[in-house]
Amino acid sequence: MIMKTDSAAGEAFMYEVGEALYIQLKGRITPKAAESFMLEIIEKTTNITQDLVVFDFREIQGMNSQILGIIVRVWQSIQSQDKKIRILARPHVAELLRLSRLDEIVEIYLLNERVNL
Repeated sequence: MIMKTDSAAGEAFMYEVGEALYIQLKGRITPKAAESFMLEIIEKTTNITQDLVVFDFREIQGMNSQILGIIVRVWQSIQSQDKKIRILARPHVAELLRLSRLDEIVEIYLLNERVNL
């Protein structure tokens, strides 16, 4: 499964690598674009076969509540299936995720950390 959604307000990509489903957001994601991306991401992650969902926020320019909502909604839809979420992020985005207490439900890795997926 490969999904690519373009917008003047950012890009969203979804692709599979082994047992992981990657969701990559790039650029400046506006609230309207995030809402559009969320609908498609939620639909595609409802019945996934992969054991791991990786949000790749390394190239995102900012964070908004809609993006946080995407993470929470995906977590809600996969938690009963014993699947995990990991987030790859730059330090300023990782700090926002920690302030939002999302580190209590997902694993957050900084851009320069080695991640064993």
